[in-house]
Amino acid sequence: MKKILAVYDIDQKYAQKLTDYLNRVEKIAFHMIHFTSIQSLEEYAKEHLIHVLLINQEAMREEIKSWNIQQILYLTDVEGITEFNQCRTIYKYQSAEYMVRELMDCYEALLPPGWKDTKLSEGSFIIGVYSPVRRCMKTSFCLAMGMILAETQSVMYLNLEEMSGLEQMLGQSFDADLSDALFYYSQDSLNRQIHTVIDKLGKLDFIPPVRYIADKEAVTIDNLFGLIQELERKNHYDTIIIDIADGGPSLNGVLKLCKKIYMPICSDFVSKAKIEEFEHMMEIIGEQEVLKRIEKIELPKVNLTKSEQSYEEQLLWGEFGDYIRNLIR
Repeated sequence: MKKILAVYDIDQKYAQKLTDYLNRVEKIAFHMIHFTSIQSLEEYAKEHLIHVLLINQEAMREEIKSWNIQQILYLTDVEGITEFNQCRTIYKYQSAEYMVRELMDCYEALLPPGWKDTKLSEGSFIIGVYSPVRRCMKTSFCLAMGMILAETQSVMYLNLEEMSGLEQMLGQSFDADLSDALFYYSQDSLNRQIHTVIDKLGKLDFIPPVRYIADKEAVTIDNLFGLIQELERKNHYDTIIIDIADGGPSLNGVLKLCKKIYMPICSDFVSKAKIEEFEHMMEIIGEQEVLKRIEKIELPKVNLTKSEQSYEEQLLWGEFGDYIRNLIR
């Protein structure tokens, strides 16, 4: 799914021609949308994430910075200016080829450094977090990484565990969960009902995990893949994090969806034996490519307690949060 680049310029003819041209360029990572008024741009931003706004500096208003926009670039008719009001500028009368190159550079600046080699047309960057080892802080890692990434990206977190403990950990009660989202998807009504199944943790979006074991039967690899595609198409998530369990849809199938897989590990004998058995199994079934995407991580210990700090605050601040920031930097 291509990212959204909004264009607004006082010179409407220029903006329209630029939009039409760039939408015909196959290698561009954006879908360009031309707006004829600030009001229409504001209305669109209320419902959609705009990855980059390309706006004439004379039309810029202070309140635009608070809208649902990841990055703002200024169009300027003065050659040689590279920055204005702490934002990058693009010379509007340069050749189209250089314009495309600058826009692609801006897109890559939104991605974590290790992910710039992914194909820009393949939709969301899907991260899997899986480990055959229990009590390895897997879910805590997912939540902390999701919240950190969500500071600069649009991120969705999906938990496939049967007993996640999220309601207790977050002190929240969920009205809907993953089984509801899959039902709406199967009825072609997800777009209308999406707001009823998405919860937030800071800026991180998440769909609560299935609460009843009987509903786990609804989670198959086919409908999970379809749901992810729908989330990419309608919500334009930059990153989707999947907290992968041993049960539910095919473990191998979910892992194959992921472009990057983190595996929290422990150093004790039993944990090492489980990891070795998993790797042996993957080699037997010919999934060496999946193994290549796995990065093993040994997370720092964190003493999560009931205190004035919330669960998520304890994850984000301190050694645990610092470790994750360094990992994804």
